[in-house]
Amino acid sequence: MDAREKAAEKIIVALDVSDTGSAVRMLEKLSPFVRRFKVGLSSFMGIGAPEAIGLVRSFNAGVFVDGKFHDTPKTVGNAVRALQRYPYIEFFTVHAAAGEAAIQEAAKEKGNAKLIAVTVLTSLNDWDAHNAIRLHRIEASRHFTKIAMQSGADGIVCGVRDLPWFMQEKDDDIRHAIKVVPGIRPAWYTQSDDQRNIGTPKEAITRGADFLVIGRPITNPPKSIGTPQDAFQLIVDEIAGVL
Repeated sequence: MDAREKAAEKIIVALDVSDTGSAVRMLEKLSPFVRRFKVGLSSFMGIGAPEAIGLVRSFNAGVFVDGKFHDTPKTVGNAVRALQRYPYIEFFTVHAAAGEAAIQEAAKEKGNAKLIAVTVLTSLNDWDAHNAIRLHRIEASRHFTKIAMQSGADGIVCGVRDLPWFMQEKDDDIRHAIKVVPGIRPAWYTQSDDQRNIGTPKEAITRGADFLVIGRPITNPPKSIGTPQDAFQLIVDEIAGVL
């Protein structure tokens, strides 16, 4: 596998659409190049969770279920057990804030899928995080990462700016956790949106990210960049340059 192939493996495209037609069109454009797609609340509510999961699979792509399960331990465990109907799901998410017991229940039911715990949403800045949970963003990220990894998670979702502390961590389970990073914004993507904890693909990879979740820069790139395929290939080139 050459550098560009390795780079492409690290990209998970967010299929944040709420109708089947839009999902099919995006999958037709990108599935020849993209290894994995993320489906989440938009597609679950607009298309239906089983339908969205099955649609991605019908294009022979890997499925990342971004359910962000955050409920009582038994309810979270039941939800994860239901995912076993779809043995091709590679990753799914649980909010670390659901607590140790909920993550432990998810770990019992996860089968072959990787349990990824969401730490702090990348839409939150330091003030937002402190206002919500009385911890600064990086402190909250550390706190929830430790809870998640001690409770059986395989990895975590965190922002680019939260990555450096992993390299300083002495706990092997935490240091080697699968790190899935959203909020990826190439330098050429200048549209403002709701993401706050952002960084470029190069920054994320050099700081230790294992997978990058990328939505709008690929699915709706600036006209100057071209098509979604063009945007994807540009990002692949950027990642390959630092592998």
